[in-house]
Amino acid sequence: MTRVSGQPVFILHRYEYGETSLVLECLTPEFGRVGVLAKGVRRANAGYRNLDPFAPLLIGWSGRGELPVLTHVEPYGIPLALSGRALWCGFYVNELVMALLHRHDAHPGIFHAYARVLKLITDKGRQDAELRLFELVLLRELGYGLILDGEAGNRVALEPDTLYRYAFDSGPCKGTGEGVPVHGRTLIALGCGQIGDGEARREARRLLKAAIDRQLRAPLRTPKLFRQISQHATLVLKP
Repeated sequence: MTRVSGQPVFILHRYEYGETSLVLECLTPEFGRVGVLAKGVRRANAGYRNLDPFAPLLIGWSGRGELPVLTHVEPYGIPLALSGRALWCGFYVNELVMALLHRHDAHPGIFHAYARVLKLITDKGRQDAELRLFELVLLRELGYGLILDGEAGNRVALEPDTLYRYAFDSGPCKGTGEGVPVHGRTLIALGCGQIGDGEARREARRLLKAAIDRQLRAPLRTPKLFRQISQHATLVLKP
């Protein structure tokens, strides 16, 4: 029998279970991603409220197996009011963590990076950069980190103006061949936890998408849905 109390969590996903309950997929600093059964919370007189994604909570659970039972929940900080594109960014981050992080694989660094990115994506001007930095941390924490401190093999310092080919089994290489094209300045910036503008930002996005796609068993749904909705909105508003 496992008993946990006072565990900070963010809810990544929830779905109905039976007639009155929910299964909560939670991200925690100490236990990684955990599933918790919230019994009876869909009843009109249920005591639990605000079991929604993006709300920082303290919860407790008890039980054996993959779905222990929720025993306690309380707010833990100010709920984040995500809307518009920030909301879609949040959905993307949740789907990404659900897809790549196995249950009970604890990574405190991922939890703290997640809390950070949720706060910063409310700033429209920072959304793309903060998503890339979160992807970078997520890959590194899961053991798929990029080589950003030198050329493949010899670790010779990267040259900012040189166009490399990033091969995921070895790292950045000069010359032609297979791999994602990316300039040295982009890799250097990523190594410093920064995202440039213009071409560098586009290169970082392309590189990190390719790195993430290698680890996915199926394509993520959120980016495709967001593109479809954005295109529809543009068509509707077009004079």
